[in-house]
Amino acid sequence: MAVIKLKVCHVVSTLDVGGMENGVVNLCNWHDRSLIEPMICCLKRTGPMLQRLRPDVKVVCLNFPEGKSPFRPWHVSRLFQQERPDIVHTHGWGGGAWDGVVGARLARCPVVINGEHGLLFVKWHQVLLQKLMSALCSNVFSVSHSLKERVVRTLRIPSQKITVITNGVDTEKFSHTDRGALDRDDGDQKVVICSIGSLKSEKNQLMLLKAIKLISSELERDIRLLLVGDGPDRDMLEEHVKQEALQGIVSFLGKREDVAQILRSTDILVSTSKAQHEGLSNVILEAMASGVAVVASRSVGTEEIVVDGVTGFIVDVDDITTLSDRIKYLVKDRNSAYQLGENGRKRVVESYSIKRMIDDYEKEYQRLYRQCIR
Repeated sequence: MAVIKLKVCHVVSTLDVGGMENGVVNLCNWHDRSLIEPMICCLKRTGPMLQRLRPDVKVVCLNFPEGKSPFRPWHVSRLFQQERPDIVHTHGWGGGAWDGVVGARLARCPVVINGEHGLLFVKWHQVLLQKLMSALCSNVFSVSHSLKERVVRTLRIPSQKITVITNGVDTEKFSHTDRGALDRDDGDQKVVICSIGSLKSEKNQLMLLKAIKLISSELERDIRLLLVGDGPDRDMLEEHVKQEALQGIVSFLGKREDVAQILRSTDILVSTSKAQHEGLSNVILEAMASGVAVVASRSVGTEEIVVDGVTGFIVDVDDITTLSDRIKYLVKDRNSAYQLGENGRKRVVESYSIKRMIDDYEKEYQRLYRQCIR
């Protein structure tokens, strides 16, 4: 059966730094151009992730102001009438999916997909609108099986209408070759612990700082903690570091474009996200691909990729004592940390490569479009 070249328009609120935005950029950059012509519609503004896109990816920004307006879907539909995409792929309720889905239907786009990445809204009117939005979609994508189960349970969307396509990572860019190349002075044998993500309440970095405090008196000379990212919690976290006298251990690196290099110098990646705010963490996949031992809080999707005691450790959200114990164990037993990292790398290469992810999306796009034009 001959393949059909499809124009796919991704709808996002912005291209600010984030896991979902990173996934959209990866899709657009990696798609086979003989199969997919990708473009992006930013509803509010672009953002730093724009610089990571290949130059042939068209980006249109509608510059919508903050707040809500019932007229936005009509403005979006006018863009779709001009661009005539075969597939409109929106990304989550909070990412402007309503405007994109309704706009696509008004413009009579053949296939409309909404991708869920982890965050659902559970007030009764929000659930009602999300159910209505899903009814307008040809299909709903989920980044993990656990998230699919939660969507079915919370929104009562039929299971058969949800397709799971798990995230993938570039296993060549994120690899365990040349580990330790960044920011390690000669003779510096400290174990590097890293947290990567926006500094905001959902990411819960305060849990990690409290765990570091518990072990600091015993391990102060042995550990460094790097907090990579920026966000509304930065001032609070910096103040906490000062109050707990952790300045000699903790460094705030801000937003960085060299995450792959940072992971090569990292021994332990800690993710402390709250339970309902991770669909399938790209950062955890990147760390595992880099051969880094992972300690992660129990959240949607995380247990699908982190096998407790095999590729990393799982702890309950806000269980600071267990988190500190796991970190201390890996700091003291470097061989165990190394083995967890090796096991994680193998798991990502086998099941979570970006090539597998791209292939899954391209096959599903073809299937849904053929189903529509029958």
